[in-house]
Amino acid sequence: LVLLWAMWLLRSLLRSELRKAMREYQTSLLSTGGDTAGEVEQPNFLLFWLLLLVDFVLVLLFVPIILVAAGIEWLDIYATGRQALSGFSVGGVTLSVTGIFAALLTFLSILVATHLVQRALEKTVFPRTRLDDGVRNSFKTLVGYFGAVLAATMAIGVLGLDLSSLAIIIGALSVGIGFGLQSIVNNFVSGVILLFERPVKVGDWVVTNSGEGVVRRISVRSTEIETFDRLSIIVPNSELISNTVQNWTHKDKVGRITVPVSVSYKSDPKKEFGESSLDFEVRVFLRDIYSIVHVRNDLRFEIFDALKRNDIEIPFPQRDVHLINNAR
Repeated sequence: LVLLWAMWLLRSLLRSELRKAMREYQTSLLSTGGDTAGEVEQPNFLLFWLLLLVDFVLVLLFVPIILVAAGIEWLDIYATGRQALSGFSVGGVTLSVTGIFAALLTFLSILVATHLVQRALEKTVFPRTRLDDGVRNSFKTLVGYFGAVLAATMAIGVLGLDLSSLAIIIGALSVGIGFGLQSIVNNFVSGVILLFERPVKVGDWVVTNSGEGVVRRISVRSTEIETFDRLSIIVPNSELISNTVQNWTHKDKVGRITVPVSVSYKSDPKKEFGESSLDFEVRVFLRDIYSIVHVRNDLRFEIFDALKRNDIEIPFPQRDVHLINNAR
């Protein structure tokens, strides 16, 4: 019991220090302009595997000591441990503790290297290019996907599994996965299409069936859209591929706004009569469509001042009310 308590205490201490170090790293990312939806989330994925590695190492260290304390002969434990280290056969595949540890270490190393490459691209390479934010995010995400696939492949190779046999098993399972997880697979494929075709990219102002806002992140399954009320809308990637999406900034940030203006019939216009006013539209092209709110308000103020200076009346709806007395 004392050994179990000591192992649990050491495990809690190590996990706490790892989380603290990761929080400090995330804070440094934010302070240097890191992407809150991408770079700051990546360490959380690495933290999961680091915590798993800590548990694996503690089990290897403490289990033999606990077994000795429980009365099991050391020679039996040594023989079992040696056999585990040398390997044991499972379905024609030889597995060993050292092989599993080496595979896990390889997987984590490649993931860390991938994250460092993404970090270098974001801070060193991309600032020297003219690529927009959407292209940068797509390329960085594809590097992350490639690193994850490479890490899994290398770990399987280090573990000693036959990749050809594994491909057959995956092929057999893909049929069942295709039926059971059809929606998830559809969203994943749609996410890959979004990254390559780029009809919607990070930083775009889009209007979808789910809402309107700025694309903040495109992940494997869904896309995060932040509305102008600071509300996050999580849209499945398949919706952005299969449905109509209005993109204000697909090619550039140039856009046009329309401000309706209604004046009195006394203004002697040429056309465009309304129900109770003469209706016109002021149309303006903006170099940056994101300034639409300020420009639209400024236009309304200038139009109001111009109408007032020229004694042009701004009308209000007029209605004739007819009262019928049916009393006899």
